[in-house]
Amino acid sequence: YCRVQPFFRHAQYVSIDSTVGEETWDFSGLDILGEALDMPIRDSSVDVCLNLVSLEHYNHPARAFGEFARVLKPGGRLYLSAPCISHEHQIPHDFFRFTRYGLEHLCRTQGLEVESLQPSNSMFESAVGVMHEALEMVPDEERRSKLAGILESEFQPVFDAIDKNERTFVDYPEPSSFHQFP
Repeated sequence: YCRVQPFFRHAQYVSIDSTVGEETWDFSGLDILGEALDMPIRDSSVDVCLNLVSLEHYNHPARAFGEFARVLKPGGRLYLSAPCISHEHQIPHDFFRFTRYGLEHLCRTQGLEVESLQPSNSMFESAVGVMHEALEMVPDEERRSKLAGILESEFQPVFDAIDKNERTFVDYPEPSSFHQFP
């Protein structure tokens, strides 16, 4: 389950998870079983906190940010990825989606300074992702395959061209002519 651990072989990597997730996930490699809302970790003892696409599963995200702030050493860094758009998943443990303003607010209210906030994809990339998720609901595999082919051959190139030519994917806070999805 600790899929990013290989990138941190140079560091002391400690993994924590509540183990609430998909039945097929293997939690046997975790170091700590626990909640991000109440981490059994000493104050000011962590250099880097990684929170990758799990914030939407916390029923009190502000408490999680308070815990990140509590365990980080002075000058420590939080790297976080949170969805703005996604289908409901890990039901009933799926509570929120986040805008850049919501993420900035959660950081600010817990004393965390935002150094960088970047969208992960453009509006068009998000649209293609939503369409792929919608295709999963088509029960007939032959139809699903045909629709996926149309999406890949007709829509994807157009959206890619618009993204490339219109520079819709920009780092915050640079303005964009298109809405962003953080």
